[in-house]
Amino acid sequence: MAKKIKIIGAGIAGLSVASYLQRNGYDTEIYELHSLPGGLCTAWKKEDYTFDGCIHWLVGSNPSNSLYHSWNEILDMKSLTFVEMDFFSRIDDEYGNSLTLYSNADQLGAELKRHSPKHADIIDELVNGIKAFAVNDDKDAKANDQKAAFFTKWGATTAEQFAKKLESPFLEFALTVFLGNGPIIGLPFILSTFHQKSAGYPIGGSLKFAQAIEKRYLELGGKIKYNSRVVKILTRNDKACGLKLENGQEVESDLVISAADGYHTIFKLLEGKYLNDTIKGFYAEKNPTLKPNPSWVQISLGIKRSFEKEPHELYFKGKHPLTIDSKSKFEIANARIYKFDPTLAPKGHTVVIGVYNTSNYQYWQDLRRDNREKYEQEKNRIANEYISLLDSKLGNVKDHVKVIDVATPATAIRYTNNWQGSLMGWGWGTQVPVWTQRELPNFGNFYMTGQWITPAGGLPTVLKDGKNLAGQICEKDGKEFKTSC
Repeated sequence: MAKKIKIIGAGIAGLSVASYLQRNGYDTEIYELHSLPGGLCTAWKKEDYTFDGCIHWLVGSNPSNSLYHSWNEILDMKSLTFVEMDFFSRIDDEYGNSLTLYSNADQLGAELKRHSPKHADIIDELVNGIKAFAVNDDKDAKANDQKAAFFTKWGATTAEQFAKKLESPFLEFALTVFLGNGPIIGLPFILSTFHQKSAGYPIGGSLKFAQAIEKRYLELGGKIKYNSRVVKILTRNDKACGLKLENGQEVESDLVISAADGYHTIFKLLEGKYLNDTIKGFYAEKNPTLKPNPSWVQISLGIKRSFEKEPHELYFKGKHPLTIDSKSKFEIANARIYKFDPTLAPKGHTVVIGVYNTSNYQYWQDLRRDNREKYEQEKNRIANEYISLLDSKLGNVKDHVKVIDVATPATAIRYTNNWQGSLMGWGWGTQVPVWTQRELPNFGNFYMTGQWITPAGGLPTVLKDGKNLAGQICEKDGKEFKTSC
């Protein structure tokens, strides 16, 4: 008889590990609190508009990147249509200067030289770095040497420091808008996949992408129970033996995998019984060892306008700051203009989305719980301020807005249960081995997978993590691990 494995969470991590296990002869079943697959990889409809909550680009959208073949193991990539963008985004300042972050490295180099012609040699190093990172062949000696040289020279350099060497105040502004205080090495990491033309957007958006993974999993014989919130992981002799659902039902299992929120899994579903000091430190109330990615507020608009002449991604210095909450105020506005996906809005209409990070998740959660009227007023205020910024920048916006939707950290917590409403689990920069959570101390028949196991988050990360865990389980059971049917 096939070993029964119950999985908590039908996000991309849960679907990934379940898909690989199902094709390797296990009897898997996923329990999901929401009514849809995807977790944070989702979208939602409001009247005639679909608002996307996740994918801006998918690394591995084209066979030129090795991740394409991994994605193709858990969904039919040919069933999706990807749009490969000619540029990542455009960044404007208040003085009429603009920088287009072209996908092609040579075009980007020419654009940077337009602002800093006397430092063409430094810009060429960046261009060559992007091209080197775009080479998939690990045995390509030239590319490896170029990567090593770029790391050696620029690995510890921030975007601001790099821009100062170009002696261009505008490039200093633009590169820090794009990368913040992060390292300049992030630029070739990101743009190399665009240079490959393997960082496309799937027409239909994030939910359609998640549903394609769900479809493959169900075809393999897997099962998903939606609207099934897990309230406890059942244990026997310090081993997981099943799940208890919110409706009181208990289901038995030989193995349990949590692809759900890390904090909720450890401290709620398992009541904090299987811990060590390292794991306690991750989630410490004061001075935690690790810092999660922030939560966010998303302003989504359905606009009766086509925006043919506007870029699909725009960052600009607004006429006034946008205040999200007492801890989050933004001088730079952003807009994702979904004119490239006709499935999201009626003909002649366009979805426009702005996303703003905030660490003030508790404020939004408390406000929704304690004062729903003020909560709605604050959402309306933010939407109106954002519309005003768009109107002053793009013109002809305010009078053509047909639908407004504002999602807050309280929204993220309600639908995904993610700790602090985090966008992608643990953030960059940690050297702490968070994979120690994969198997908790003194606890058997249980594993964790997903964005709380591997830092920095992102869809490729949770795909790889689910695949690695499935391989680990097969190895432990003496099975040959099959990645395809």
